[in-house]
Amino acid sequence: MMNQTIAEQDEVMARFILAILRTDLKKVFSWGFQYPRIIKDGLRAYVAGFLYEGYIEIKYNGGKDLFEAYTFNDDGSVKDKVEDIYLDSLVNVVDGLVERCENYEQRVQELYGV
Repeated sequence: MMNQTIAEQDEVMARFILAILRTDLKKVFSWGFQYPRIIKDGLRAYVAGFLYEGYIEIKYNGGKDLFEAYTFNDDGSVKDKVEDIYLDSLVNVVDGLVERCENYEQRVQELYGV
């Protein structure tokens, strides 16, 4: 098993990913984003959206200079994996995994009455 120690570069990348997410706080807040944690090559956080509730991981793939996003089943196995995510589409891709469903506006109206 590889040593999964958190290096300074992992902290820098986690902070960078958080900075990207902060570019659209309205979406990030709609995910119920909480408990961000530094992981190897990225960030892990808990989300509670219309499509998915659980932990999500966003990792940087340095070989491709792109990001990857993962959601997980209850047993810890990977549920969804999206690769080759460009920086400027990261928030929207995660939103598609976590929150944005076909009848999004209707569900928001029903849930919040807005």
